[in-house]
Amino acid sequence: MLKTKIKLDIHPMQLCFAIVLMMLPMTIIFQKYTGINAFDYLDELWSIFCVVYVFITLIRRNIKRNDVIFIVLVLICAFFGVMGNIIYNVIDDWFSIAVDMLCLFKVFFPFIVMKYIGQKDKDLYIARYMLPFAKILIIISTIFGFLTQLGYTDMYLGDDRYGMKPYYFIFDSEPRFGYIIACCMLVVLLIEKNRTKENIYTLLGIINLVFTTKGAVYVIIVCYIGFLILWRKTNKMTLVQAAPLGVAGAVVSMFQIRTYLSNAETPRMLFLKYGFVTANNYFPLGSGFATYGSDMAGRLYSPLYYRYGFHKIYGLNPRQRFFITDCYYAMIFGQFGYIGAAIFIILMVIMFLQINSINVPKKAKAFTLAMFIGLIISGLGSALIKMNIGVLAMSMIGLMCGYSQHNYEKEYTGSTLNIHI
Repeated sequence: MLKTKIKLDIHPMQLCFAIVLMMLPMTIIFQKYTGINAFDYLDELWSIFCVVYVFITLIRRNIKRNDVIFIVLVLICAFFGVMGNIIYNVIDDWFSIAVDMLCLFKVFFPFIVMKYIGQKDKDLYIARYMLPFAKILIIISTIFGFLTQLGYTDMYLGDDRYGMKPYYFIFDSEPRFGYIIACCMLVVLLIEKNRTKENIYTLLGIINLVFTTKGAVYVIIVCYIGFLILWRKTNKMTLVQAAPLGVAGAVVSMFQIRTYLSNAETPRMLFLKYGFVTANNYFPLGSGFATYGSDMAGRLYSPLYYRYGFHKIYGLNPRQRFFITDCYYAMIFGQFGYIGAAIFIILMVIMFLQINSINVPKKAKAFTLAMFIGLIISGLGSALIKMNIGVLAMSMIGLMCGYSQHNYEKEYTGSTLNIHI
């Protein structure tokens, strides 16, 4: 007879962090069905908290040297943006500049903050609190995923792709839905101690990822499976292993790359091209915050867009801004120049190296690294990395790095499962 021991442990601080992380995807639903835009600002509030946390930690000198270097590099990148604003004066709205600067911080600071919070959460309570939510979401979304493929719901966008309907459940965007499910899977892979249940939830999660039909989401699946195959004797990615995975990722993303980049006249390709043009014209600093490719640049409709003729192009003009923030790397090169972009790349490499060295269960580590690679690739055709779901994903990746400090080893159990909720 199966016996399940359920122990209710309430730890207010860890519970608050878990609630914030779980609320990040749910704000999409609240905003959609209530029409209240205030729900859409939780990621900004969370990012502001992370900025304050980082600076308080620096003042108290309670931070490792490597992380100080990481933070300094982020601040240098921000400095390039501000100096570009001061020198070239493309945009002089300092509120918009400050908001845009926060969008840079929200990519990196949630990662560093959750790493330190995870180091203090020795019993992994944040992830344990999230586990029931993750399981319920995976189950419900799988049910509606199959109903959608059979034509019983309209939870999809556009025409069939690969013989499937592009499924987004209730989140209005296939990539965002994909990364929400990926975060849920990460929690299951870290915490679930019953091997059968872990495999079931993993399978259901992968089914949801497949239903999105998005290349940037498929990269997660390919990299995760690839890591498990390559890490039979080790759990770190080497250059030899990176080559076949890179080829596999390129093949999986081929549709997205072909759609976005092969045709020089597509809006995203034009946007990427003029990101380099902007970096050349405003060498070496870049044009500054809120001037190219960012949300605030789109809202203000930057003078650069008129100069480049975007106001005459479908999807980029002031009335139809569908693609005006869709290429994140165009923004990086345009606003921060080549040196700022090089710093951004160095920051991503530092994060990659930290993830590659974490000590958590192999499947959880493989999925964490796969998520990170997927986020990087998504920057070719979206700005997901700086949206609320990108903030969630970066926070979860940072949490995994923090949990690594505890040398956590997951032991599978047979008849008894201890659940801390």
